[in-house]
Amino acid sequence: MRQILALLEPDSAYCARFSKYASSRTECPFTIYTFQDAGALQRFAHQHPIDLLLSDPTSLQDETLQSLPVGTRIELSEEPVNTGAAASGPAATEPRRIYKYQSGERILHELVSTYQFEKRNDPARPRSGLARLYLIYSPIGRSGKTIFAESLAKELMKEVRTLYVSLEEMPAWTDAAIKNSTASLSDVLFLYKQEHLLTEPLQSMISHSDGLDFIPPVRSPEDLATLQEAELPQFIEKLRAQIPYDVLVLDTDSMVSRIEGILPQADWIFMPVTDEPAHHRKLVALEHYLSASPQRAALDRIIKLVIPKPHGDASDADVNARLSEFTSAVIRNYIYDAAPQY
Repeated sequence: MRQILALLEPDSAYCARFSKYASSRTECPFTIYTFQDAGALQRFAHQHPIDLLLSDPTSLQDETLQSLPVGTRIELSEEPVNTGAAASGPAATEPRRIYKYQSGERILHELVSTYQFEKRNDPARPRSGLARLYLIYSPIGRSGKTIFAESLAKELMKEVRTLYVSLEEMPAWTDAAIKNSTASLSDVLFLYKQEHLLTEPLQSMISHSDGLDFIPPVRSPEDLATLQEAELPQFIEKLRAQIPYDVLVLDTDSMVSRIEGILPQADWIFMPVTDEPAHHRKLVALEHYLSASPQRAALDRIIKLVIPKPHGDASDADVNARLSEFTSAVIRNYIYDAAPQY
């Protein structure tokens, strides 16, 4: 889902050049709208959610424009900006700034970096109304993927409303865990097919156990097969819009073809890996495939993790404590504090 960038700039030629360049770049996550006067911008903002507003300093100080529902505001500076200022901002309460008269490539780079930094440092549900999506994927078996996915959901749940969902055809869930639930992902998929996937019925399908809120997995692999390849991303986006949660932790299987269409939606893609040479070759093959695919931008959001393995004589309490500590560090480093690298 593309975000809306509004450029308020009286120079129509500048607007046209920037819009043409940014719209031609596949890595640009924005739909560009340009405005030469504040009145047109105000009318637009009351009908469309603006995720990023790029404007000159005078306009940003305008009280009327300050009251508009805008996600991130960036000042288009007439003077060169210190290298670190665009990424970190001069102060938490001041608008971020980028230099107006630099290459389109550099402007777009700074815009995306600044916007994604703020977006990912706020783990709660964004203004778009969609729950944030943290995708847990690995082409490698026995990497600790599901253990980490559940741990991530539990740790995030301590701070924000978090829901765990598994897309695995054969998830590692006991029969008792599934039988104790009144509904499963199979029922959610049925509602989606019937165009009745709404918040109220979804709430009744969510189970709670051991600090984890989750929708139990499909009863049969055939239920997942009811979704065509193009439908799965649409289903996930609809699910993010309707669940009464701020974050969706999505645990997937190893089939890249199944989740490829979901990659653009993910805020982060956490990929548990191992040090085994054979597994390394799989990772190289995956990166080569993605680099040549329409989803190559997803490579910038993949975080490889080596999940700590339990020692032979460690108690369950020690294992859980170590995993919890590891997961908390991942959250601090990648979800709360760290800006993505471009």
